[in-house]
Amino acid sequence: MKKILFIIPDLHDRVTGANKRAILLAEELSKLHSVIVFSKKKISYINDKKYTLTLDTSLVSILSIFTKNRINYWFCDTIYFAILPLPGLIFTLHDMKEWAKYNRSGFIKKIILYLISKKAKYLITVSENQREIIKKYLYRDSLVFYNAVSKEWLDFPYSVGLGDQKIKDKYVLYVSNFSNHKGHYDILKNRHIFSGYKIIFIGTPIDKGGELIKKNIEKTSGCFVYSDIEEFELIRWVDNASFILFPSHYEGFAMPVLESIILKKKVLINKKLDLNHFKSCKNIKKVSFSDGLNLNDIAWAESSVNYCDKCNCRYGWNDIAEKIDATIL
Repeated sequence: MKKILFIIPDLHDRVTGANKRAILLAEELSKLHSVIVFSKKKISYINDKKYTLTLDTSLVSILSIFTKNRINYWFCDTIYFAILPLPGLIFTLHDMKEWAKYNRSGFIKKIILYLISKKAKYLITVSENQREIIKKYLYRDSLVFYNAVSKEWLDFPYSVGLGDQKIKDKYVLYVSNFSNHKGHYDILKNRHIFSGYKIIFIGTPIDKGGELIKKNIEKTSGCFVYSDIEEFELIRWVDNASFILFPSHYEGFAMPVLESIILKKKVLINKKLDLNHFKSCKNIKKVSFSDGLNLNDIAWAESSVNYCDKCNCRYGWNDIAEKIDATIL
């Protein structure tokens, strides 16, 4: 049994696909190894998915951890924390926005990312698309471990108890945190095509641009924003939606799309996205949100869900954790 450290700085501040992936992997790997999770606020010991000890993050508690434990590997996906001088780094690159149109960084961050990619014992990513981009720009091969879904999604509806849905009317849904590359304004440009539907947005701002987007959506008639919801609430929202929208301009994997098709929902996604792991799914249609949706797109989304064994990828995080354990731990 090895000792494994996960650094998830913003774990207690906002829900992101990256945070969700990290904590679910940490919990599953804790069935095989001894796991410690660091965030900016808390340090947690996890054994067999049970939280055996939780401390406030402080210099004293951090020093105590490293004094008492010999860490074999540590998982991190945050550039500025990955520069810590610890051996055995397993660095996750969810996407390569630094080299995309909607990058949030400059030249210095690119250099740091390049150095981290060379320093890491293993570099892992979430899709073959990202693997190719990483190889092109960082000259380093990476291991692909796809995203999965948590047990609550796989066990639905048994995992979610009965309760009142917040909105009784018909609605369409976009699950994504707010940032410029996520394409929220493209939905607003198309809102006339969603006649008879409310438009629900679930997410939190992740930058100043995202804060402005959220404020503008909240001022738009027929649009509603919900933030910081629990997982069981998210499952209810997805399950009760008429269909799902995903206009994002850039994604490494798009976990909300996977969660939607697991619940047998049709999804309209941006045709600009390179998500080859979903290319055979009969319940996903690529459309142009920027040029404008048409009535045929809506009619397709409103039609019954197709049976599709290509996209019914019922993998749990335990499957991914076992693959990681067998491959690199």
